[in-house]
Amino acid sequence: MTKADLTRLALELPIEERLILAQTLWDSASPPEDFTLTPELRNLLDARLLEAEANPDTSVTWEEMKARLLRRAFRDEPRVGPEEIAASFREIEEVAAKIPQEEHERFLAALDEVERGSKEQARRQLGPP
Repeated sequence: MTKADLTRLALELPIEERLILAQTLWDSASPPEDFTLTPELRNLLDARLLEAEANPDTSVTWEEMKARLLRRAFRDEPRVGPEEIAASFREIEEVAAKIPQEEHERFLAALDEVERGSKEQARRQLGPP
């Protein structure tokens, strides 16, 4: 089965199942064992986190975005067709292909580290369950 076949099949899934698939794929993207967060990347992530905290109205949580997507999927608005989605997907793949693999892996690992730190911070603030 080709990547195109998988993409076509994934796009045929109901929106709820596509969101679950997207989350599963995202969760499976783990950083390499030898990853080291560079000071430059840490500074960039810290700056973005500060920006997000300073302007909370400009960002949304995954839960909020998921709810928006689900609401949109069930409205009578014109939906984006599979061809448009596939074209957007191809465009994203073309741009992503230009990113060096090492940079891509470092970015994913940094996101994972930030998420772990955010969860730990929340645990400290909220206390034990």
